[in-house]
Amino acid sequence: MTEPIRLSRRGFLGATAAAAAAAGLGASSTDAFAGATKGALKSSPLVVHDWSYYQKDFTGFKAYFQKYGVPKYITFNTDQADLAKAASGAITYDITHPCIAYIPDWKAAGLVGPIDTTKFTAWKNVNKQLAAPGIIDGKVYGIPWDWGFSAPMYRADKYTPSAQSWEAVLFDKKLRGKVTMYDEGVAMIKIGALINGHENVNTLTQAQINQARDTMIKAKANIVSFWQSETQAMQDFISGKVWVTYAWPDTYAQVVAKPAMKNAQVVYMQPKEGQLAWICSFAMAAKPKNEALAYDYLNVAYSPPAMDFLVNAFFTGGSAMTPATLAKSDPKFVKQFHLNSLSTALKPPKVWLEHHLENRIAYLRAYQQVKSA
Repeated sequence: MTEPIRLSRRGFLGATAAAAAAAGLGASSTDAFAGATKGALKSSPLVVHDWSYYQKDFTGFKAYFQKYGVPKYITFNTDQADLAKAASGAITYDITHPCIAYIPDWKAAGLVGPIDTTKFTAWKNVNKQLAAPGIIDGKVYGIPWDWGFSAPMYRADKYTPSAQSWEAVLFDKKLRGKVTMYDEGVAMIKIGALINGHENVNTLTQAQINQARDTMIKAKANIVSFWQSETQAMQDFISGKVWVTYAWPDTYAQVVAKPAMKNAQVVYMQPKEGQLAWICSFAMAAKPKNEALAYDYLNVAYSPPAMDFLVNAFFTGGSAMTPATLAKSDPKFVKQFHLNSLSTALKPPKVWLEHHLENRIAYLRAYQQVKSA
């Protein structure tokens, strides 16, 4: 396991200043339960810092909502920006949902504490292969919950790529201004490196990072925007403003479910250079105000109903999913997103799983140069 960076809170803030400035530090609270639905349930004092699309799960988290009420949700948009927000004190939470490659940084900045697995009784259900990166010095700091891929998604009814590749969609002149990409610096530099033929994107040298930066600067002719809001990316894709977007399995799941896309041809690409992949995790604040409720919420999060909803609504892998979960899923999507083959699903060269990076700041600085070019 990668040794965590040893940073003071002040040192951490200095290291992430560029990314924080680009993304903005204002806390973004989302009340996902406005209207009649919320009125039917009481409110829980628990504060959950989570991705927006996971906040509406009255099916998977029904047991918690009915017993304790609806938590307050704060929207999690990108790993780097939300790490900086938390470190600055702009947001506070009981539970947060960073990707597991960032857990050493959250720990080093004093933002998360160890999980007591005697209270988190669902730990026995969690896949330990996925859990390994969240264990530091023998203690669990990040509990894997969801895993999946990052790849180009395109409108085949609008455009046929010359090849199934990152390079094709980022450099085809037919796509000038028709591509939108995720505003996440590490991922963008990794994509540039893959196009350049650098296979292990988790161990790039400074020279390779610079080459990837230059490649992505050239790709900007096709990129109309770098999105932080997945909702905006989906709206642009559905409207036809863009024909290609950086996408996760849940992006695909949500788009193809829209009535407006009934006759559209949407393709989630397996680029020849490889998809990026990630494992995201729940973590608990170092000093949670509602610790007992936090453990109750986490135990529900890893229950069969929550895993069933995660997999079937978002085509996303769950760390505690079972054969019974997959039996309820569409076989086409189980195969497409490798949900039944975890032993190989996240392995190179077709997939490059996100790792903790000792030199992440070098990737981020290069990305800022891409955006400002």
